[in-house]
Amino acid sequence: MLIVLGANLLRRLATDKLHAHEHAHDGATHTHFHSHEHTLSHTHHHLSFATGLLHGLAGSAALSLLTLATAPSLWHGLLFIALFGLGSILGMFMASAAISAPFALLHNQRHAPVVIALAGTLSIGSGIVLATTTMKSILG
Repeated sequence: MLIVLGANLLRRLATDKLHAHEHAHDGATHTHFHSHEHTLSHTHHHLSFATGLLHGLAGSAALSLLTLATAPSLWHGLLFIALFGLGSILGMFMASAAISAPFALLHNQRHAPVVIALAGTLSIGSGIVLATTTMKSILG
């Protein structure tokens, strides 16, 4: 999934004609980074849903249900699911904040394509390392 998301990010960077415009509002000159790629009839909210679905299918839901089966009581099991869910939400929030920090700190948006290309490349590289490590451990 990391490889696919990184490749999609690099593809969008190359094909969506991303660029920056400098202009002024209320006497303050600033730069906006954007694309003129607009789709009026179809949005891609399903991509976020598909990414979340793949995360769920990747094992955390199954592992939490297996652990739930070993809980001494229903209340312990429900408490475990609640804490697991809260921990997952906080963990994803922290990971998202760390990943988005370079964009939030990017004062000159002309450098945004470099940050986007770096993010896509790091995603692909991380995916390759993770897949290679996993395959080595599976194959012995």
